[in-house]
Amino acid sequence: MKTASSYSNKQKSIRMRERMMDAGIYLFLQHGFRGVSMAAIAEKAEVAKPTLYKYFADKEVLFQAGVVRFLVEAKARCEKEFAGPGSAGDKIAGALAVKHKMFFKLVAGSSFAEELYSETARISAKDFTDFEVWLETQISEILSQSGETRSVIYAQLILACALGISKKAQRVEEIGPAIRLVTQKILA
Repeated sequence: MKTASSYSNKQKSIRMRERMMDAGIYLFLQHGFRGVSMAAIAEKAEVAKPTLYKYFADKEVLFQAGVVRFLVEAKARCEKEFAGPGSAGDKIAGALAVKHKMFFKLVAGSSFAEELYSETARISAKDFTDFEVWLETQISEILSQSGETRSVIYAQLILACALGISKKAQRVEEIGPAIRLVTQKILA
């Protein structure tokens, strides 16, 4: 049986882990993956280095934990859009707009975005691949349920267009309307 004290300790541990991940992500965005040390993360998180190492074996493990946390949040937000009201196109466009806005906001202003994308591909490729496969499957299922016989092809095309829009966007506000427009045109 868990006591109130053990529950409280677990909550403190979770909050500390989150704080260390936040510090690491902040520093990675400011200085790049290679420009950040575990000592700098510990200092930013206001914890001792041994405490940081208790939770994360190295900065790669911390980086991957941050990526996974981000993807879990992105998946939850996409699921909310998929379950919302509207047509298949509305749901798909809403989910993709949410996803790409999250990514855009995360790396906005960081001169190390390309390096971080490279590190993400190296460290967390499976996590991103799993997320993208899940997303394509969800979109394909929504399209299939709406009567679209070429749901997989359309899902892939919409995903590719949304990625291109996100990469070309200069401001986060451009992403949603552009993804909605292209999704409507593809499904018309």
